[in-house]
Amino acid sequence: MEPQPETDFPATLSRWVQEIMLSIPGAARSTLAELIVGAMLARSGPVTRAILALTPRLSWQAYHWMLERGRFRLLGLVAALCG
Repeated sequence: MEPQPETDFPATLSRWVQEIMLSIPGAARSTLAELIVGAMLARSGPVTRAILALTPRLSWQAYHWMLERGRFRLLGLVAALCG
């Protein structure tokens, strides 16, 4: 019997990504989604690798600003992920 590749997105990871997306302002959701996908593709290293792992639609300064100055409900996010 041949091993079958996993085709489903893991349920826990899906729930976490959903909670992360819901915890930030709507305008920043697509930018953060790009960074998450880039980080999964890059697998390690700084944020720069995550940005370079895909074709960014914004300048690198936009991603940097969002990470440095973006307003996230961190405690709400942590509570949602632990729940």
